[in-house]
Amino acid sequence: MELEDIILGGLEAIIPDYDDRGNYTKLYTIDGKIHKLYKSFWTVRNQICKHYLMDFKAARKYFGEITFMKNLSPISFDGKDVFVYIKVRNPVSDNDGAHGLINTTYVEKVTEEDDEVIIKLQNNGKIKSLWTFKNTMKHINIGNKLRKQYSGNLPLMGENLDFNKKYNKPITLGDIVFLMEKTLESLDGSIKDKFFPEH
Repeated sequence: MELEDIILGGLEAIIPDYDDRGNYTKLYTIDGKIHKLYKSFWTVRNQICKHYLMDFKAARKYFGEITFMKNLSPISFDGKDVFVYIKVRNPVSDNDGAHGLINTTYVEKVTEEDDEVIIKLQNNGKIKSLWTFKNTMKHINIGNKLRKQYSGNLPLMGENLDFNKKYNKPITLGDIVFLMEKTLESLDGSIKDKFFPEH
């Protein structure tokens, strides 16, 4: 199946792995299927960014700043779901990634089973985390908080990546006048006429 079709099926996780053919990427979709692409994690991630017309470097910088995470900060491809990095394997070469991306929307629970940390997805898919339970939950909780805070309003390529710039500017006289006008528009007509009679 082509990557475009897999993306349209809804992504739950993007996980690097190995088999007898070598390095590949597993894509978990919301229908419970696991798709194998014999491409590196980085290649697949960049193609997903391209699908969503997303500037990955700008988005990574933005999410890193608002979460105060210099490395492995959460990411959103579509402005709705938030993916978090989780360590899922020990790479055998420097070019192989150790971390995968998990969509926090579809994380049902995280458990410790036989000294292993398991992330259970809503469709019963299971992903093993090589981090401690505490560190795994830390990343998932940050992703959940970010998703709830900015649901539907996360930045994509071409949008203003700094929400804070809009609201952290000094207030001007024009801002005050605009605010007063809007307040007056919402007041009862008799109250408005009493304090601001027309001439």
